[in-house]
Amino acid sequence: QFSHPAIQHPTIQPSNNSAVKPFSRLTIHPQSKSTSLARKSTLRLWTKGFIFSGMKSEENLKPKAKAQLPVHNFSTDDHRSIPFRVFKLGHREQKPAFNPHRHNFYELFFFIDGGGYHIIDFENFDIDPQCFHFVVPGQVHLVQRALKSDAYVIMFSRTFFHENLANKKMLANLPFLSGNTLHQIINLNNAIFQECLQVIQAIYHEKNKSTTNLNIVRAYLQILLLKCAEAYKERQPILEATTTNTSTPTDIAAQNLIRQFQALIDEKFNELHQVNDYAQLLTVSPNHLNSLSKKITAKTASELIQNRIILEAKRLLLHSDLSNKEIAYFLNFNDPSYFSRFFKKGAGTSPTNFKQNIYEKYQST
Repeated sequence: QFSHPAIQHPTIQPSNNSAVKPFSRLTIHPQSKSTSLARKSTLRLWTKGFIFSGMKSEENLKPKAKAQLPVHNFSTDDHRSIPFRVFKLGHREQKPAFNPHRHNFYELFFFIDGGGYHIIDFENFDIDPQCFHFVVPGQVHLVQRALKSDAYVIMFSRTFFHENLANKKMLANLPFLSGNTLHQIINLNNAIFQECLQVIQAIYHEKNKSTTNLNIVRAYLQILLLKCAEAYKERQPILEATTTNTSTPTDIAAQNLIRQFQALIDEKFNELHQVNDYAQLLTVSPNHLNSLSKKITAKTASELIQNRIILEAKRLLLHSDLSNKEIAYFLNFNDPSYFSRFFKKGAGTSPTNFKQNIYEKYQST
């Protein structure tokens, strides 16, 4: 089982002053000296570099001493973003127990021998032989691989990858790094598998030399992702054709706009809930944004916003001991009852039932 050697996952460390329950460990408060901030204004600031600590009720808003657990803002790199690492996962005698976690760097799993499963943002994927699994910053995931499975793991940050690279949008333009779990698994035919294996072995060899040339590592990594893009197009032609495989200048401009829209949603989902707000930031009309969203993603602009809010609510329900009311305020809902109805409509169950079900699910893994 992959255990991220020497890596601390801050989202699953317990607070020193609170009782610990599996998957229900963290509460949040701002790193602020003021004791008079209104709750709504306070909670809006959580993604701006504030910290996890202990807040249990709406009245208990007084700031406390800084904790070890920073709020995760995954839109940019920070001190937790590992620049680059590559290692092997080999056979083992027994399956250790690991918790779901999230981190602020990209992670690429290259499975040689399959077996087991990988949960990414609450979706289960079988681990097949000769396949890639991708995890992007901020996603919750858990790998439970079979005892006889083999894999390479590559971790890298945006800053590392983009250094000396003219195209700073390369990562954002790769569909399997979009954060959409429909695109994040690529099964390989034998020819492409062998090509990718050679590149990964070259990366592994270069990184473990006594005098590593990181520019060579970056070049190999870029080649590997381009190979993945080829494999993605070959293995998912129908999905690609219905979402991103367009070539006219108008279509390319539309794709770029929707990527900007999705990036803005990731950045501002806990502040802005209305299509009008995002359209204004993108200097387009709401109707135009909605039309392009349906064309490119098969979802309305409003659905993209709502889905992102619900996803973050699920993550908080799993990874914090915030009450439903606290999560509602964090996500900028003035009425917790409305948040519960909003969540149930999108997730098909209430926040309380989701938390219980997901807890039982991970307890049984």
